[in-house]
Amino acid sequence: MPAPSLRLKRHKRTNKSWADGKQKQKKRPRKEGKINLEEDVAGDSQSLSMFEEDSVEEGSDNESDLQEHRTAGIVDADGDSDSENILEASNTDQEQELDVKSQTVAKAPASRSSFHSHLEYKLPETEVEDLLKKKWKYQWDVPAFGMPNCKWVGTGESVFWRTSGSNDFHSSPQRFFFSSLTRWILVTKNDSKVGKRWRMLRMNCLVVMNFLESWFTRPKVLILLPFKSIANRAVNSLIKLTPGAYKVNVEHMSRFSNEFGNHDDEDNVNTNELTGSVKNSNSQKSSKPPDHQALFDGNVDDKFMIGIKFTRKSIKLFSDFYSSDLIVASPLALLKKIEEAKRDKEKDVDYLSSIEVLIIDHADVIAMQNWAFLTSVLEQLNCIPSKQHGTDIMRIRKWYLDGHARFYRQTIVLGCYANPDINASFNRQCVNYQGKVKLICQYKGVLPKVSDQVRQIYQRFDADSVAEADNARLDYFVQKVFPKIKDSDEGGVMLFISSYYEYVRLRNFLKSQNASLCLLGDYAEPRDVTRMRNWFRNGEKKIMLYTERFHFYRRYKIGGVRNLIIYSLPERKEFFPEVVNMLEGADDMTCTVLFSQYDQLQLERIVGTASARRMITSEKGVFVFC
Repeated sequence: MPAPSLRLKRHKRTNKSWADGKQKQKKRPRKEGKINLEEDVAGDSQSLSMFEEDSVEEGSDNESDLQEHRTAGIVDADGDSDSENILEASNTDQEQELDVKSQTVAKAPASRSSFHSHLEYKLPETEVEDLLKKKWKYQWDVPAFGMPNCKWVGTGESVFWRTSGSNDFHSSPQRFFFSSLTRWILVTKNDSKVGKRWRMLRMNCLVVMNFLESWFTRPKVLILLPFKSIANRAVNSLIKLTPGAYKVNVEHMSRFSNEFGNHDDEDNVNTNELTGSVKNSNSQKSSKPPDHQALFDGNVDDKFMIGIKFTRKSIKLFSDFYSSDLIVASPLALLKKIEEAKRDKEKDVDYLSSIEVLIIDHADVIAMQNWAFLTSVLEQLNCIPSKQHGTDIMRIRKWYLDGHARFYRQTIVLGCYANPDINASFNRQCVNYQGKVKLICQYKGVLPKVSDQVRQIYQRFDADSVAEADNARLDYFVQKVFPKIKDSDEGGVMLFISSYYEYVRLRNFLKSQNASLCLLGDYAEPRDVTRMRNWFRNGEKKIMLYTERFHFYRRYKIGGVRNLIIYSLPERKEFFPEVVNMLEGADDMTCTVLFSQYDQLQLERIVGTASARRMITSEKGVFVFC
């Protein structure tokens, strides 16, 4: 199927979902198309997904030419306007024409589905070589409806169409959902053809058929999510959106509710296996910001995997992976399966070999967990399987056998923001031959949320390359910032660090200087956290190292902060005012921020896109906001 631009946007009384594709009818038809990544930010900070039912607030993400090697190919979306639940939208489809810089708006041919046109295209080796070079040129743009500060941009030719979906759907949300993913065409047509084939087998009249419709294994859609609570919402949304005729019976729903639903232990405390984060009781959660409560309200287990099978009249949850149509999993759980298969030759993960649609939802949360888990999973997608699994090799499409399945896979990423890890995966591991689509927006910044009493000093340091940026940052701190801290008798110095690796390097340096230090890092034990906070608040320790990941999971209000140094800018823009507003007890409260030209993505989310550009390109190296 063509990799469409998917945007499930909940907009006042209507829902708009745009599917775009393109065809070339010359020497190299359909050379490029679109892979879609998307980001959503709810409220001021809350991460939304295509399965959630919350309002959307405007933000932005703009990627400059200077940042091309870090940001090309990412989609970022925010919105300020209030919106309504997708399930409460009007049942009337509203057709709109897209003005794409004088390009023609086309309708999908009724006689041939975009799904078949995409999969039947024969990818020449010369084009494969071009795709492997990973060089993409964005050539067109389209206004992002409902988001005045945003626009879609994409590679190659731009031809748009919209389809209303099948007669099986009786509501606008259902039609938008399935026409955007174009999976329903695959399900219904394959059901029909497989049924016909088996009827002919039973009648002993099977003839040689001139079609290659098969694949290595059955699973076609993979949805990667960070927590069980989000998977719970996702699966329930899929069930609601499935036409009634196909969900007469939902098997193992009770088991699913027990394993993925909300339940606390006797102490009403849930400890996350990977991070050691703690979900407290309802009375304690009330002190947390709304976005934190929404994200961590529920089962935050990050190790899960479930197969879903669709039959003519039922949906089977917890189906065997090889008989499933769709798999919902966390990157951690899939990585464990991959590692088991490497250790035990009797096991395998060949059910990942034929994935045609990959959805990575809450990418920002997955990045906070460990993005390396996800990149390891992506490397295992669309590989030649180690076993046959009862597949008729003669009916498998040639591009599967050639190892080209990844060039036909559609990838959709949803999250709050773009960062270098997400960009790198998009650029290197998402190589659909039809190209890419991303959303470009303008940020307003979050400085109005910072206390007026805080004087913000932004200091730019120079770095020759991205690879040298970390070294340049540490050198600047050692030479320009640390001497002032060392010579001062005042305590209450908090150093905020976004990266765990930066945290380790800074910790090692400060220990080498015999600094009075307390640590609130990614893997701090709960008993140590209480002790460290008391030491810092009472002045027993002079310096505190505080990581973004710790703040993401705990969202504590740290007392005793009198001097704040943002060693590296946070990825999540809402964290900046939260941390800066911890400053207390000083007449001249100061926040020092270190940044380089390679921090533009984070910087523009905080100070605004226009200000970030000026700060990056200005001859001056110091900027003050009061």
